Amino acid sequence: EEEEEEEEIILQAPPLSLTHPISPQQAVDELISLSQFRKDIASLASFGDRRDRTARNKRAAVWLEQELQQMGYDVGRARVTKRRGTRSRYSVYATKRVSDQNNAGGGGRSNRYLEAGMYILSCHFDGLGNGGAVNDDAAGCALVLALARALSHAEHVNISVRMIFWNAEEFGMLGSSKYLSDRWYTQGLLDSDEPRWLGMIQFDQILFDHGPNGANRQAADADIDIEYQEQSELSASSQQLAVRFQLGASIYATEYPDATVSSNMRNTDSVSFENDCPSISIRDNTRDEIGNGSHPHWHRATDVMSSYRAEDFRFGFNVVKMAIGTVWDMVEAE
Repeated sequence: EEEEEEEEIILQAPPLSLTHPISPQQAVDELISLSQFRKDIASLASFGDRRDRTARNKRAAVWLEQELQQMGYDVGRARVTKRRGTRSRYSVYATKRVSDQNNAGGGGRSNRYLEAGMYILSCHFDGLGNGGAVNDDAAGCALVLALARALSHAEHVNISVRMIFWNAEEFGMLGSSKYLSDRWYTQGLLDSDEPRWLGMIQFDQILFDHGPNGANRQAADADIDIEYQEQSELSASSQQLAVRFQLGASIYATEYPDATVSSNMRNTDSVSFENDCPSISIRDNTRDEIGNGSHPHWHRATDVMSSYRAEDFRFGFNVVKMAIGTVWDMVEAE
């Protein structure tokens, strides 16, 4: 299946009504739900594995755009291909802007918006295996959607947050590497829409910690794995970012408060940014463990909703709580 040609566009969204100022704990307790998290995973899985260059990939991208629009965001598309006129392939993103005083995601550019910087919170919506690509990475997408939904209720933030759903991660992180090459030099420029990058956090597989051998039941010591790359040029600041999320897990991930920080981040979109801004990945297992067999459904047709237990979705939802509470505090959302 192939996609139709399409030009790059920005989809405009109507403003969303504002609510009262909200604390990080209130955001975790009141603005997200396990049922919505599961629903979003199932919705993405219903398109199939969303393999790059397929109609099911395109349908998933359109669905993500519609979900973000309904939250009140302006939705952007970032090209994966190098040239116009080729088959349309794009990543999807939305931004909660510093300058937003009147709507959820829109608003014009300003010096404050560009100078305050932004964090990138991301996942990838393409997958492999001919199943539903539930854990890799519909679950990560559901987390980023939950973050977008929560931030749409904030009156303002002091640092912008860009939520990106990468395409073509499974084919060499093409979407994230193209974004970096296109936009690195535009950071902070007045004629750009690219605030300075303060950090990049990637969520890629967050449901399944069943121990190193992928046992049938969740491991008794299931924990969140946060990785940075010690060989990167920004290893020290990346480690600091990882520790900040580790602390967030102890505060907000009440059922699974343990998070382990390790130093061999690889094979996911945050790698594209590791030498340009502090970068981490957050998973259910380290990437080395996944490669050594900790996830029996990885890139297989069995990566479908029925392969996961209620405890797996609760574990993933605790990663959501950690992320939203930590980000809310980092950007001083209210």
